[in-house]
Amino acid sequence: MKKSRNAIKTIVVMLLCLSIILTTQQLVNADAIANTRSGISPDKEWKVNFSNNVNYDYVNSNYIYVVDNYGNAVDVNLSVNPLNKRQVIVRPKNEKYTLGKTYILTIGKDFCNENGKKMGQDYKMQFSIKKQLVDTADFKVQVNRDAFGGVAVVTINSTSLTNANTYRVEGQEGDNTSLNDEAVIFGNVQNVTVHFYDDSGKEIGNCLINIQKASNSQVVQISN
Repeated sequence: MKKSRNAIKTIVVMLLCLSIILTTQQLVNADAIANTRSGISPDKEWKVNFSNNVNYDYVNSNYIYVVDNYGNAVDVNLSVNPLNKRQVIVRPKNEKYTLGKTYILTIGKDFCNENGKKMGQDYKMQFSIKKQLVDTADFKVQVNRDAFGGVAVVTINSTSLTNANTYRVEGQEGDNTSLNDEAVIFGNVQNVTVHFYDDSGKEIGNCLINIQKASNSQVVQISN
């Protein structure tokens, strides 16, 4: 009877351990999904900041590494910022990542600071490289003239700026405009600047368009 009870206890303990392991794995995966960046430049240099000076012996591919979305290791150069010993710089070894590809940067749980304190858990960040080197936007412009100079209606047909969420045309009234909506501009103005924003409201690029000439397709380059 005792043996039977001990066997049941052992099974219960094993199940609890398995539950903890699975929960931990789910947390790591959720962390990787939560920390995402898109529209990244192929020559992006990541600067990872820590709360304490890092241990130089741990600044290597065993503890800090990048893989592609298939899990293949990617060659990167790792270095400690000579002006800030709490910052590790991660840059692509061949000078650039592949356009349109997705990667995951990992700081391993065993990475140590100079006092020997470990991270404790993996930190993961997923980032996607922009599909082309130069971001562009394609605008449709409708112009209606009147005694006061006229009204221009601007619509974005498309943009390669993948992390753009809203835009604003200088001179428009009201809030920022979502990418699927029209922006209305009053007055007799030749050119206006269009500002693009991500979902946090941060400006991520701008461009200049001609609103005096009606056009179904006006493709312009976006500056960062």
